[in-house]
Amino acid sequence: MPNVATLIQTGDRFTVKMKLEGESAKLDLHVGAGASAAIYTDRLKGTHIIRRVMVGTETWLNYIF
Repeated sequence: MPNVATLIQTGDRFTVKMKLEGESAKLDLHVGAGASAAIYTDRLKGTHIIRRVMVGTETWLNYIF
């Protein structure tokens, strides 16, 4: 597991493996497809909506460009 505190300071990214479930598991994804993910916790619940808007905006920008 990467040291997240160090990654946040340097802005580095790391690869993760996700298992899709439900309707998402039926999607035909291409090799090398990228994604954004957010992990929501009980802390700082007020910022969850901001992150949701950021992920949604990034999704639309990736679709357009």
